[in-house]
Amino acid sequence: MTRVGWLALLPLASCACERVSPVDTELPTDDAPLLQALHGDGFVALWTDRVLGTGERIERIADGETVGEAGDLWIDLEPGATYRWVGPGGSAGDEVEPAELSLTLSVDAGVVAHRGEGVQRELSWDGALLDGLPVGLTVERDGELWLEDDCADGLPCWRDEPVWWARWDDGADGDGDAIGWTADEADPVAYAVQLRLELIRDELGWPLASIDELQLETGRALLWGDVHTHGNLSGDGCEDIDNSCLPWGDGPDAAMFAAAEEAGLDFLVLTDHAEHATYLRMDQGTELSIHAETLRLAAEAEGGPVIPIVGFEWTGVYDAPGGGGETVRAGGHRTVVFDGLEPCEDYWVGAGEFEPFRSELGFEDHLDREARAEDPQELLAHLAAADAACEPVRHTAWFHHPGVSHPRPVAWDAVVNEGLGDTVVEIHSEHGSSECHDADGAGCDWSVHEEFHHGDGSVQAALQLGHQLGFVGGTDSHDGLPGSLDDGPSAVVLAWVDGALVIEEQTAAGSVTGALAAGASPDRVAVLDAIEQRHTLATSWLFDALRVAALGADGLVYLPGDAVPAGASPLELFVEAEDAMVERWRFELWDPWHELWAESDSALMREPVDIAAGDVRYVRIRAWIGEDEQRAWASPFFGID
Repeated sequence: MTRVGWLALLPLASCACERVSPVDTELPTDDAPLLQALHGDGFVALWTDRVLGTGERIERIADGETVGEAGDLWIDLEPGATYRWVGPGGSAGDEVEPAELSLTLSVDAGVVAHRGEGVQRELSWDGALLDGLPVGLTVERDGELWLEDDCADGLPCWRDEPVWWARWDDGADGDGDAIGWTADEADPVAYAVQLRLELIRDELGWPLASIDELQLETGRALLWGDVHTHGNLSGDGCEDIDNSCLPWGDGPDAAMFAAAEEAGLDFLVLTDHAEHATYLRMDQGTELSIHAETLRLAAEAEGGPVIPIVGFEWTGVYDAPGGGGETVRAGGHRTVVFDGLEPCEDYWVGAGEFEPFRSELGFEDHLDREARAEDPQELLAHLAAADAACEPVRHTAWFHHPGVSHPRPVAWDAVVNEGLGDTVVEIHSEHGSSECHDADGAGCDWSVHEEFHHGDGSVQAALQLGHQLGFVGGTDSHDGLPGSLDDGPSAVVLAWVDGALVIEEQTAAGSVTGALAAGASPDRVAVLDAIEQRHTLATSWLFDALRVAALGADGLVYLPGDAVPAGASPLELFVEAEDAMVERWRFELWDPWHELWAESDSALMREPVDIAAGDVRYVRIRAWIGEDEQRAWASPFFGID
C-alpha cells in the first residue's frame, strides 16, 4: 500500500479571465444548429455545432448584415453586438450575444502531492459548460509543453513542439468543467508552470483563460512502517494472553509480516530483544537461535508486499554522570537496524548483566547472549568490532520512548549519550508520548502517562540541547501485531509467579513512521536513507495522505528534517493532510521551548517561516475522528549558518 512521493501546483496569482459563454438558442426548426457565442481571452467568435447549409446564415441584428453563410463553422464577431441564426424561408432564432463571464482557474493539486503511480491533478473552472467545443489544455514549464504520451515507459515528459496535452474532442478526460493530468519528478524541485485552456480552431490554439502556478515537487515516496515492534522471540512478548502467551502460527513471530500487510504498512523492522541468544520453550520442544530466526523471517518476506528490515532492541538500563556532574538515570533503550538481510551474529549485542531485572522477567528458559554492552558507547564499540570481524553492513540506531520513566528515560545531557550519531528519535509509542518537556503545555497532555512522564528525557529537551533529531514512531507492541494502531495498547510479560503470568498493559495505541524515500521503486536502502537524512514523520493514525515541505527563498525545496541555510529564509511552509474519516484538522508549528509560531484550523496551511541559525521548527498535526484525537509530527527544520 505504497503511498508515493509528492508534487504541488500552487497559485502564484489568481486569474480572473474572460471566458467562453455557451448559449443554447431556441430554434423554430429541428434542423437548426446549436450556437455558442464565445468571448475568450482576446477574441470573440460564434461556433456552430455543424457547418451552415444552403439557405442558412448568421446576421447581426442591429443592421441585418450577414456575417456567416453556408459553409461556415466559425464566425468572428464584434464585441457588444447581438446576432441570430436565420434558416431557410427566413425563419429566425433568438438573439445571441457574447457574454463576458469572469473565469477563475483553480488547480485541485494541494500543497505537495504524490509522484508516480498515476496520481492525478485537476484543473477546474466556474460558469457555463464547454461541452461540445474542441478545447485543449496545455501545461507549459520553462517554454516547454507537457505531453502525456509518446514518452519512455509511458511516463509524461516535456516537449518543445506546440501540442495540446489533452483535447476533449480526442476523448480526453474532461467532463465539461474540469480536466486532469499527472506529473512526476525524481528530485525535489520548484518551478513556475503556466496552464492554458484553449479553443482549438483551424489547428490553432485560441486562448480562453490561463493561470500561472508554482509547482513544488518533493520527488519522494511516502512509505509507512513500524520501526519498533516485538513478537514472542522477545522474552516479554505476549501474543495471546489467554493461551499463556504462546505464539501464533507455526512459531514465534511467524505472522508478523502478514499482520503488517493487513495494517497497511510498506515496511517492517523486526526489533526483538537482543539480551538472549536462544528462544526455548520446553513445553513445545522448541529451541531457536533468535538471530537466525530473525534473519529467516526477513528473508522469507523479501519480495513480498512489505519490505523486511532486520534489527533488534538494546534494552539499556544504566546510570551515568549528567550535565551537572551528579549521577543520573542516563537511559535508555535503543533500536538498532541494518540495511542488509544477513548481518552476522556479532552485531547482536545485549545490555549489561542485571540479575534482579532478569529474574523478575522470568527469562530462565532463555540462554544469555555473550556480547553485552553496559551503555551506548560500549554498544557502538561492539558494532564497530562487528564491522571489522564480519561482512560489514550499514547500521543506524536511535533512542525509543525517551520521555517515559518506566521503562527508562534518556538523560540527554549525559556524556555517555553524546556523539552517538543518531539522526532520529522515537516521539510516540504504546508507552505514550515523549514529545513535550512540560506535560501541562498546550496540547501536551495527549497520550501522556501522568505517573511516568519524564520531561527531561523528552524530544523537546533533546532539541533544546542542540541534538538535531528527526521523528520516528513505533508501536513497541509486544503482541506480534506491528502497525496495530486501532486495537489499543498491548501487554508486556513481567514475570511468572506461581505458574501464572504477571502482565502489564501499555498505555497508548502507538505510532508508525512515514519515510520519504527516494527512487522510482523505493526499497530497504531508501528507507534507511530517509531515516538517516531525517526525512521522516511519525503518526498515531495511518492517514490517507500527509504532506509537508517548504520552498526556500533560494528557490530550493526543503523536506522535514533538512538543515536550512540562512540564505533560504524565509521559508514558505506548506502542510496538507487528507483522510476521509477525519472530521476536524488543526495544524501547528512549534519550537522546542513549546512556543507556537503558526496555526491553521483547515486541512491546508501555507505560512512564511523565518528560520535563523540555531532555530528549530516542527509541525504537529492534530486530527479528530469523532471525539478521538490522533496526531502526526513532521521532523523539524533546522536553521544553520
